[in-house]
Amino acid sequence: MSRRTRLIVLGAAAVLAACTERTSPDPVPDVPEDGPAVVSAGRSHPHAARERLARRFALALADPTFRARIKGELDRSPMPERKLHLQRFLTGADRGALRDLARAGREADAAVEMDVRAAPALEFYLPVPAHRLAWRGDDRILVATAHADGEAPVAFTTTGHRVILDPNTPPASPVLAVVPVEADFDRLPTLG
Repeated sequence: MSRRTRLIVLGAAAVLAACTERTSPDPVPDVPEDGPAVVSAGRSHPHAARERLARRFALALADPTFRARIKGELDRSPMPERKLHLQRFLTGADRGALRDLARAGREADAAVEMDVRAAPALEFYLPVPAHRLAWRGDDRILVATAHADGEAPVAFTTTGHRVILDPNTPPASPVLAVVPVEADFDRLPTLG
């Protein structure tokens, strides 16, 4: 587990264990009330794209059907720590997961697609073994990401609330980390 992922995991408890959460000075803009938005060219910075993807993922997890799909996919992953490649997951087969994120974020599919392309290769997983065992697919989960080692992780609730996590407090709730790829998804692990 990388230092960045460890920081994400350790920081999640601040959201659930205390009321000391604070918002960032540069939150992800809210989606307009009048319908789906399209990402402008100026919003395609890789860090911002990753954060928007994490927020949309958290919003999509408010839907029990999407949560069940994520839980099942994570449980079936052959990768260590049950990791999944985010871009491959979103753009695979029927692109249903990409559409789910767009719908949850009340944005056009093209907005999500633009961020999928702008972000570095990402993986998602529950980095804490106890969280992988404890999470049953309920909505008590955070989606977190961090831009750099040593930086306080940013997390989103399933209602889209953005919080800065305390990197020194262990989590009280499962955290789904959206982080740059560490696993070799082109080489499946061998048994034995």
